[in-house]
Amino acid sequence: LKEKRFHVHIFTSLGDNEIQTRPLSWSDLRLHCTEYQFEGLSVWAFSHPVGRRQLYRKFDPILTDSWRKFFAYFQERTDSRPDSIQFHSFTSIIGLSLAIAFKNSFKDATLSVFLHTAIYCPKGTLFHLQRTECLEVLQPERCAVCILQDKTGLPPGLTNVFGRCLPQIASTISPFVPGIVATRTRMQEFNSGFRQLIQLADQWIVFANRNFLQLMQMGISEDKVLMVRHGISSDFFKQAFTRKPTRPVQFAYTGRIHPIKGIITLLSAWNETPEQPEQKQLTILGWHEQLPSQMKKIVNKYRYRRDIRWLGYISREQMVDLLQQIHAVVIPSEAAETGPLSFHEAVASGAWVIASDIGGNAELAELYGMKQWLFPPGAPAALSQLLMKWEQLPSPPPVTTVSRWDEHFEKLIPGLIT
Repeated sequence: LKEKRFHVHIFTSLGDNEIQTRPLSWSDLRLHCTEYQFEGLSVWAFSHPVGRRQLYRKFDPILTDSWRKFFAYFQERTDSRPDSIQFHSFTSIIGLSLAIAFKNSFKDATLSVFLHTAIYCPKGTLFHLQRTECLEVLQPERCAVCILQDKTGLPPGLTNVFGRCLPQIASTISPFVPGIVATRTRMQEFNSGFRQLIQLADQWIVFANRNFLQLMQMGISEDKVLMVRHGISSDFFKQAFTRKPTRPVQFAYTGRIHPIKGIITLLSAWNETPEQPEQKQLTILGWHEQLPSQMKKIVNKYRYRRDIRWLGYISREQMVDLLQQIHAVVIPSEAAETGPLSFHEAVASGAWVIASDIGGNAELAELYGMKQWLFPPGAPAALSQLLMKWEQLPSPPPVTTVSRWDEHFEKLIPGLIT
């Protein structure tokens, strides 16, 4: 966008403790803002107190008024009027209050929403009752049952009965009612907030056909949706494929060390395979130093295995080199990914992908000819069976083409600036 002579400003949230250490550029009783530069871009970081209703509807009339005041300051400060705003998340701060204030302040400006994650799911996973991919979105009663099961751990049948017994509580008093009791009301608030965003948004950008179809299901017209596959860094294309060693067969996991990413399922599955470091190895890339105590215990349980390497965070350049030696990348997500980027990066590196059969994983497995390496999400036994087929992996995967970043943006940017 900057190369096309657009002025770009980034709006982001910042924790209260962090923002207190910085000089404020603008503030009222509700919203506080500080500025800084990042790689030549102007970043405006915001903080505000979050009420319970904002967590679900993403709206607060007082915050909406604060955003209007800020935009008056922003216009005077920058001596410009924005042409468009792009939402890359849907949170209490980058939410409905911001969207309403922006559209009211700049009548002809456009609002584009990017679906990097399933922001129309209250859990953000589209994993219904921890069993199946959810295909019925924005259904408050169905969402309430799913949230209940997630919080209580009750069997799905019992959760359904419990969910039907939940009372309907007025939204004015729901903030003062215990969370589980008010679940149905809060899912209705979430549904109301997202449907209002649908009315305000001029364009939606998705990275998987499944998300495109779900937006159609919500009543969004097809001409408002742009589907563009992710592109990856050109670093992955700077070197030709190298012949991967036949032994040991190398598996890799790249991503956050978090249950939603399926790391516990992967470790449990790997633990069911024989410990044969001379035959097969698993390399885990991702942050794992500041884990919650429960996750630390789980991770530490597997540190003794000689066929697991924990590399933590490495640079992109190091990852490009490492993936050249990897036979298969495991993506065991227990949420409906909209990409994921790691799938494209693995394919560009000449690796197979063993992935959970949900969301973008399933779609990309079909696109790249790897459906035989899918397994049900959250099923360590099924994953273990695939890992035991390691002798098949040294044969190269199908030759295919992966988009680069520049190709991705060439398709994306014209739709944003028209």
